[in-house]
Amino acid sequence: MLGVSASVLRSAAGAPQGGVIAFRDVTAQRDLEGLREDIFSMAWHDMQKPIALIRGHAELLLRRLACGEPDKAALEAEATLIVKHTDRLAELLTTLFDVSCLESGLLSISRSPVELTAIARELTDAMRSVGRHSIQLLAERSVAGSWDGGRIRQVLMNLLSNALKYSPEGSAVTVSVAADPRNATVRVRDEGIGLDESELAQLFRRGYRAHAARGIAGEGLGLYLSKGIVTAHGGRIWAESAGQGKGSVFCFTLPLEERA
Repeated sequence: MLGVSASVLRSAAGAPQGGVIAFRDVTAQRDLEGLREDIFSMAWHDMQKPIALIRGHAELLLRRLACGEPDKAALEAEATLIVKHTDRLAELLTTLFDVSCLESGLLSISRSPVELTAIARELTDAMRSVGRHSIQLLAERSVAGSWDGGRIRQVLMNLLSNALKYSPEGSAVTVSVAADPRNATVRVRDEGIGLDESELAQLFRRGYRAHAARGIAGEGLGLYLSKGIVTAHGGRIWAESAGQGKGSVFCFTLPLEERA
């Protein structure tokens, strides 16, 4: 896309002597403006539900307090829900900010020594204590590298959360961590909704959601952001599935040595 501007060249006496026409490529500027509009629209759409829930529970809590509600447990339950939905709203805003940074080339990666197996064990233990799935970690040894630990935790947390969200209760989710001389590889295997070949090709697009997943809450940003984080580390991320209803495996690799 081109922007065009023109001006007249005049002599010292003010008489026209010619003109200048300038063409400027404004494609990147228009793309950035489109991105801002998309993110604003996405934010407005996705924030309405948690805001409505927070307001609803807050109003209910106020009414109960005004009526002298004697049931302390009921008041605590309402306050807990307000905190829960506030945390969800904060998480959504953080994701939208990260997506904006990713697309503008400003996503920050702060490398330091990271033990990948320890991150996987921490997250699987945390999810096992609150979930209703059989979660197993397969890691034969320590796998360490120079990565952004917080960002890698984001990626693995997203893949693990998706595996639990899109799998039936009681099914198995397996996280494996392995390494060869060049790369560390993490795999998250589930027994959930599965994906067909056409969906596998589009999974990591911004806002994309597989057909079978559209009835489940989500923004379609987690995998897109995860791909950006892994790519920024010099790695790659992909998914495998035998088809609808046959489960999925989400995998990513990270180079053990930093690459230019």
